[in-house]
Amino acid sequence: MQDGAQLQLKAVAAGAYLTAADQGGAAAVVANRTQAAPSASETFKVSLATAAAAAAAGSPEYGV
Repeated sequence: MQDGAQLQLKAVAAGAYLTAADQGGAAAVVANRTQAAPSASETFKVSLATAAAAAAAGSPEYGV
């Protein structure tokens, strides 16, 4: 996966796509969309620099 790649994420158990659009983006990210739209609130951008920094800091989200 390339830095800056854009993707939509689907929760398999819920059968729905993730969105950050609720409450104008102030709510938690939830899986409640039946279709992924190409909007900013339903498209997430990969940041390899952020992932590398978190992994180096021992962040449990990155399996360190």
